[in-house]
Amino acid sequence: MRKTMQSVRLRMSSWSPRPGRGWQLSWQLIRLNYVIFTVLLLLAAISAVLFYTPAYFLQCFVSYLEIDPERKSKGWGWVYVVGLFVTNAVVVLGKFLACMAFVQIF
Repeated sequence: MRKTMQSVRLRMSSWSPRPGRGWQLSWQLIRLNYVIFTVLLLLAAISAVLFYTPAYFLQCFVSYLEIDPERKSKGWGWVYVVGLFVTNAVVVLGKFLACMAFVQIF
């Protein structure tokens, strides 16, 4: 942090913040932790997609059951069932691993 406070300065064309306003410190904290912020944003995006994919596969499976009651084309049904199983397994394992990591931290 000391190195960052000495080397990173906030400048936008001719504007420079006055000392003590907090803009400089905010910019330094963002620059110091940009990798962590990027990883957090990436993980949030991935978890949001993984949270809704089981519901999507379930909706597709129910739609398949309604459209093809004779089960003439079973391939898409199996695709939806396998997708539902895999995405649920990934979500549950992710929650389990996150809980285990949280327990090990504390």
